[in-house]
Amino acid sequence: MPMSNTSYIRLNRKILDWEWYGDINTCRLFIHMLLKANWKDGEFKGKHIPRGSFVSSFGKLAEETQLTVDEVRTAVKHLISTKEITKQAYSKFTVFTVKNYDDYQFVPSNLPNKSQAIPEQFPTIEKGKKGKKKEKNRFNQFQQNEYDYEQVEREMACNLKGDNNGKT
Repeated sequence: MPMSNTSYIRLNRKILDWEWYGDINTCRLFIHMLLKANWKDGEFKGKHIPRGSFVSSFGKLAEETQLTVDEVRTAVKHLISTKEITKQAYSKFTVFTVKNYDDYQFVPSNLPNKSQAIPEQFPTIEKGKKGKKKEKNRFNQFQQNEYDYEQVEREMACNLKGDNNGKT
């Protein structure tokens, strides 16, 4: 399956302790759902599709993950039973929602300032068409910058607790 863009998701190492991590089908499907989930609100056939949700079907998820439809159904049941996801079925499609999507994909408010060169989180199609040499240089430049990851982690922890001032 070809990638349609160059954006990314955040995946915390805490997933290693997650109860479904050892169930390869359930874990694979959940990570796939994080990748497929809308990063912003949208519309599909007159239905509002919020951030953290996406439109699909069991058959489409099976095709995309190389699982059988029965394996996808079982994995979805697992994820629903532990409140990782919800689903809303319509006649021709289903809306899957990753519960607490913002906790998984939190974007800290203190991103590096403009003087630090970092890749865009959500590049446009036009920017994705630039030559590979520029992409490589941009990546190399990104690796050379230093960021205060401990501050980012503190801010994320505060955000999860409901404290938005960035201090622990």
